[in-house]
Amino acid sequence: MDDYNTDDENIPYVELELDIRDVRAIYQSITSSLDKVDDEEVGYAQRLTALEKFLSVVILEYNYKVESNDD
Repeated sequence: MDDYNTDDENIPYVELELDIRDVRAIYQSITSSLDKVDDEEVGYAQRLTALEKFLSVVILEYNYKVESNDD
């Protein structure tokens, strides 16, 4: 995987619109992938961990909003 500087202005920005089921599927894939990452791929593991935490927050927020609207 190529390393890049996230401050680089030439890196394209990607925006996605996903159904919560898709977010959960990506989260589960990342979680199981983290178990298989080689120790030498520290940077890759750190990015996966950050993405896993971010998606966890997205799922928790979604669940909170859905449960709040049920009242």
